[in-house]
Amino acid sequence: MDFSLCLLLTVAVSQLGGTTGQLEGSVAVCDFPDGVEVDIPLISDDPCITCRCYNGEVTCERETCSKEGCHVILFDKPKDSCCDVCKGCFHDGKVYASGKEWTDPKNPCKTFKCQGGVVTEAKEQCFSPCANPLYVPGQCCPICTETCSYNGQDYENGETFYPLEDTCVECKCTDGQVQCSKKACPVLNCAEKFIYQPNGTCCPVCKGSRMIFDIPGRCFFRNKVYKNNQKITMDTCTQCTCVKGTMVCERDNCPILDCPQSDIVQQDGKCCPVCKEKPKQGCEFDGKPYEHGEVWKKDICSSCVCDEGEVRCQVQQCSNVLSCPRNYKLELLPNECCPRCVEKDAVCAVFGDPHYRTFDGKIYNFQGQCSYILTQDCHGQDFYIRVRNDGRKTSSFAWTHTIHVFIDGTKISLLQGLGVKVNGSRVKLPYYKDNEFQVDRDTSSVVLRTVLGVSVIWDGDSYVEVSVPRKYKNKLCGLCGNYNGSPQDDLTGRDGMRYTSSAAFGATWRVGSKKCNKKPPAPEMMSCKNKFIKKLRVHKQCNILKDDMFAACVGKVDVKSYFKSCTTDVCDCPRGKKCVCESVRAYARACEREGVNLGDWESKTKCGEGQLTCPKGAVYDTCADPCPRTCADWDKPRKCSKMCAPGCSCPHGTVLHKNKCIKASRCSKKRNQI
Repeated sequence: MDFSLCLLLTVAVSQLGGTTGQLEGSVAVCDFPDGVEVDIPLISDDPCITCRCYNGEVTCERETCSKEGCHVILFDKPKDSCCDVCKGCFHDGKVYASGKEWTDPKNPCKTFKCQGGVVTEAKEQCFSPCANPLYVPGQCCPICTETCSYNGQDYENGETFYPLEDTCVECKCTDGQVQCSKKACPVLNCAEKFIYQPNGTCCPVCKGSRMIFDIPGRCFFRNKVYKNNQKITMDTCTQCTCVKGTMVCERDNCPILDCPQSDIVQQDGKCCPVCKEKPKQGCEFDGKPYEHGEVWKKDICSSCVCDEGEVRCQVQQCSNVLSCPRNYKLELLPNECCPRCVEKDAVCAVFGDPHYRTFDGKIYNFQGQCSYILTQDCHGQDFYIRVRNDGRKTSSFAWTHTIHVFIDGTKISLLQGLGVKVNGSRVKLPYYKDNEFQVDRDTSSVVLRTVLGVSVIWDGDSYVEVSVPRKYKNKLCGLCGNYNGSPQDDLTGRDGMRYTSSAAFGATWRVGSKKCNKKPPAPEMMSCKNKFIKKLRVHKQCNILKDDMFAACVGKVDVKSYFKSCTTDVCDCPRGKKCVCESVRAYARACEREGVNLGDWESKTKCGEGQLTCPKGAVYDTCADPCPRTCADWDKPRKCSKMCAPGCSCPHGTVLHKNKCIKASRCSKKRNQI
C-alpha cells in the first residue's frame, strides 16, 4: 500500500530521546491498522528501534537492554538482536533460553530452570497450612480449599504471602484456595565474589556481567572450562555434570522445617539443616524405666513401646488358618505367639520283603541279602544308618534283620526280638546317653531318638521307620533317597548315576563282604501266578487294606503301592509270620502322618505284638519273661527286678541260646560255645 511519509529529524530524535537543537520537521503519517510495524529508512536499520502505526501516525521506541545478572553473555549475538544474549541451555534434546523454567511431565514435583548456561534440577517441596489438603492430578503441591487465610490472617485473591520464617516458602491465594511450595534456588554461573543476597529475597543473584566465546561441546562454568561428561561437586547439596555444552546440576531442595529459626541447626557434612531435637520424656512400666522409643516384650504375644511418656502396648493377632498344605504341619515354635505351618519331618519306611518308601515318597522293592547304607548325612557326616537283610527262610525274598545307627562315634544296634546293643554290648531299656541319644521301648517297638532330631522306630522283626528334620533336606543319600522333595531322582546310586533298576541301584549302596550277595529272584517267583492257594490267601489277607477302618485315609495316601507290596509278601511268607502286617503297618503309619485318626487299628487288624516272629521254639506271651534265662545263667539264682511285658518267651524247662530255645540240660555241653 502506498503511503506518504514526511519525517523530520526533530521528530525522529525527539522520539528516540535525543536533543533537537535547531532541527525542524513534521510527524510521519500512516494508514496501517494499529500495531503494524512500519519500516522507516535509516531508523529501522537499528535493531534496537521499532516503529509501529498508531492512530494514523508512526511511533518509534527504543528497546532498553540490561546486562546485570548474567556472567555468560555471548560475543556472537544474532544480527537481528538489539541486546546482548545470555547463554541458554541444551537439555534432553531441546534448547531453552536463559530464565526459562519447566517441570518433568511425568513428575510435576521435579523442576528445571535454565540460567546462564546452567540447568538446575531439583525437587519442589510442599507445605500445607490446613489440616486436610486436597491433591490435584498434575500438580505437585496440594491445595487448601477452605479459605485464603493462615493463622487468622485473611488474604485477597491473587495475593502472595510467606507463612514461615523461610522466605523461600511462598503461598498464593487463587480463587479462594491456597497453595504453598518451596522451590530450589538455581545454580549461578558466576564466581563466589560476585554472588550476593538481596534483602528480603529467597535466592541470591550475580552482580555485573561478562562476555564469553561459546566453545562447542565444552561448558564455561564459574570462570573455568569443563570437558563433556566431566563431573564436579559444588557443595554438599549440589552435583554438576557438563553435558554437551550445558552444565546440568542436581541440587537437593531441603525440606520445609516447621520449627522456630532458633531451633534450626546445620550438621557438619550434611546438605540440609534440621530442627534441634528436644529430649523426649521416658516411661515407667511395672516399676522399670524405659527411654522414649524403646520397645520391649510384655509377654510372648504382647509388645510395648514408650512414646513420649506414654506406654502403648499391642497384642499380636494370630491367623485363623488352622490347616496347612501337604507335607506341612501347624506348630507352635519356641518363643513365638502364634502357630505357623512348618515342613514336617521326612520319613523313610522299610517293610516286608523289603519294600522301601523314600523320604520323598517313592516306593520300590529291593531284595538284596547283604548289608546296605539305608541313609546317611552325605554333607556333614552327622549320622549313618546301616541295615542287614537276610532270606529269613523264604525261597525268593529278603527281610530286614538288623539296624546299626552310628552317631558321634557310638554304634547302636537294633536286633531281632527288640534287643538293643550299644557299642557291641546289650543294654537294658530305657537307655540314655546324655546329649546324644535315648532308646525306649513301647508296646510294640523300640524307638531311638537323637539330639540331631533323627529318630528310628524298629518293630523287632522287619519294619523300620527313619524320620529326619527338614535341616537335612538335600543332604542325604542311601536306599532312602536324597530327600530333595522330588521322588524322580531317588534311585541315585553311590556313583552319582540315576538308575531305572532298583536292584542295580541298591547294589551300589552295599557295604561289607561281597560274599553275601545273591542273585535277585526270578520274576516268576515274585508273584502268585499259577498258585491258586496262595492267591486265595493274598486276597483274604491283603483286602484288609481296603477295609472301612481305613476309609478316612482314602484320597490322602494311595493304597495301591501298599496293596501291591502286601501281595508280594504274602505270596512267599515264611511259616508263622504275619507278612500282611508289614504293609498294613506301613500304610497305617503313612495315614497317621497325614493327620488321619485310625483308632486302634493294631487290635482290629491283629497286627499288634503278636505279629513278631519269635525265636525257634519260643512262644508269644502277653507277659513274657523280661530276663530270659540263657545257658550262661540257667543254673544261677534269679536276679531280675523288671516287670513282664508282651514278647517272646522260651517254654518252661528251656533256655534261650543263639536265638533259639533249647533244653536246659543241654547247656553244660554248650558252655564252651557261649
